[in-house]
Amino acid sequence: MFQSINPFNQQVIFEKEFESNVSLEEKITKTNIAFDSWKQTSYTERRKYITNISIKLRENNVVYAEIISNEMGKNINEALAEVEKCA
Repeated sequence: MFQSINPFNQQVIFEKEFESNVSLEEKITKTNIAFDSWKQTSYTERRKYITNISIKLRENNVVYAEIISNEMGKNINEALAEVEKCA
């Protein structure tokens, strides 16, 4: 069982069963296929995707900051700054 634990207060955030090797292999295969497709994507098209990710990060910065804070034990202001840096 995998547990994600808040390092600040030791509270368990969530638990997940480990996946089978077959399941992991399937996900690795799908990831490789997606990466091969991404490599063929033009720079202009990639820029659109990445710009959209940046917008979504900024639109939901508090949600992502709370996740960062819970998973890493950072205070909310540090987590907000990290989301902005990623955006």
